[in-house]
Amino acid sequence: MAPGAFDLLLILSLGITVIPTVYAWQLRGRKGGTPLFLILLSTIVWIVSALFASLASSSELVLLGIKGWFAGIIVVCPGFLFFALEYTGTDRYMTKPLVSAVVVHGVLAFVLVWVDPGRYFLTGLQANADTMSGYRLDYGLQVWLNLAVWYSYLVVGAVLMIRFIIQKRRAHRRQMMLILIGLVAPWTANVLFLFGPIATDFTPIGFAILGLSFTIAIARYQLVDMAPVAWETVINNISDSVFVLDAEDRIIDVNAVGARSYGLNRAEVVGTHASEVFSEYPEVYSRFKAATESEEGVEIPTKYGRRIIDLEVTPLFDDSGRELGRVFVAHDLTDQKRRQQELERQNERLDEFASLLSHDLRNPINVAQGYADVAMEEYDDPVYVAEMQTSLDRMETLVDDALTLARESQTITDPEPVSVEDVVSAAWRNVDTVDATIAVEADWQTVADRSRLLRIFENLIRNAIDHAGETVSITVGTIERDADSTNGLVEHGIYVADDGPGIPPEKRDEIFEHGHTTSDDGTGLGLSIVGNAVEAHGWDISVAESDDGGARFEIMGPTPIANGESPQATGIEAELVPDDSERGT
Repeated sequence: MAPGAFDLLLILSLGITVIPTVYAWQLRGRKGGTPLFLILLSTIVWIVSALFASLASSSELVLLGIKGWFAGIIVVCPGFLFFALEYTGTDRYMTKPLVSAVVVHGVLAFVLVWVDPGRYFLTGLQANADTMSGYRLDYGLQVWLNLAVWYSYLVVGAVLMIRFIIQKRRAHRRQMMLILIGLVAPWTANVLFLFGPIATDFTPIGFAILGLSFTIAIARYQLVDMAPVAWETVINNISDSVFVLDAEDRIIDVNAVGARSYGLNRAEVVGTHASEVFSEYPEVYSRFKAATESEEGVEIPTKYGRRIIDLEVTPLFDDSGRELGRVFVAHDLTDQKRRQQELERQNERLDEFASLLSHDLRNPINVAQGYADVAMEEYDDPVYVAEMQTSLDRMETLVDDALTLARESQTITDPEPVSVEDVVSAAWRNVDTVDATIAVEADWQTVADRSRLLRIFENLIRNAIDHAGETVSITVGTIERDADSTNGLVEHGIYVADDGPGIPPEKRDEIFEHGHTTSDDGTGLGLSIVGNAVEAHGWDISVAESDDGGARFEIMGPTPIANGESPQATGIEAELVPDDSERGT
């Protein structure tokens, strides 16, 4: 039989459907990809069977073609349901019992269609010149019962899609509308054929429209390239600007923060080339176009002026390694940079003030010290002069300690890898150790401000000698202990311990206060300097009892690193714990 208009429509539909089917084959391992492939493949089976039936020269061959297209129907309807469940993020309902029930029903329906006991499938097959296909079918009870099940699949899938469109923003609605058009076309054709005035079944043509719609959704809007629900969850809960560009630099998505930064309408820019979207900000597009890896401290223009950002670039690939596009996350650092600059200015002003204070006080002290030296030489009774010299020496020590305290309070901005053992050794050389001894059991590096770590050890060593005696034994070691037994986290630190009298528990909270001292000639600032330097590093310090009954200062926070590498982020803060020895310089 020569092909007629209906046959040509079927051939055209077949050609249209093959294209997305081949593409969907490559997406089988991705979310929604397998159901999509099954939908399109079963559509091809349906169209080929309908074309075979239309061109058949005998009723037996027509019946064979009709049974063939029901094989397509049996797969396409549940395939759409499963696609809707996966794509809309409701695949938690796609349980094994549900899938099993669908598969069992499909197998039984297929067997009954081909065996057709009792003629429940077709009650009549007649040649009919009024129809474009050339025949007319009279369906039996089996078809109507199965149609109820198949339509339920389509209805549930359509409801899921419609609800998804309503609940989600317009960024994915064009995709969804194309999918729904693809659904409505075969559905409408089938309903008009079964219950309406149309005598020819155009349902296969409707499924060709479905194939075309899916092709556009795939090629234009990246259908199943990204799982919408997973993406929605991330993009709606991030405070940074997020832009998603496809491989051709079209905007696939932008979150609300990014849209506000450039005055964009999110619904309008999706699918638009980035050069057009950022036409008022060509520098932004140039930055995005050229970016292949993350950058720090990038300055770009926005609707609210120039901003400093960390630009994170993440390429997107499919399962075959083909690049689909890139995700740009712009973390605004402008306020942080401004606070850092302000902090640096405050540190500079504090340093200037401390230097000025030191200079203005040291000059009159030096003058008075000079007159005291002269008086000591000219008068026979030096007692009062000696007391004056002692007071002047104390004033000079106070000035030095005040200057050190002010500088140790400044925030550390440029730490570097340092050897704990080397710093302790340098501190030991800088202090008058008399007959004291020291054992260093800290052979690792940490990240710190070397000069401030040096002063921490100097003051702790001096404090031990002052309060435990000139023959004190000092030990410097490292701490490693479990921070949380449930997750295996370990916290690190450094301790300085001695064998002196220790610090009573009731006095341990006081020793780091400004001015606290236990001696008449102390300034009370030594351990304050230690506390401030420790705090400036972001560490903690505390006091406990050493193994020898003396004081043990524990600094928790310094983390060991290997060969000057960057420290691992442990998230564990440290404590410096002295022992039972009453201290304070």
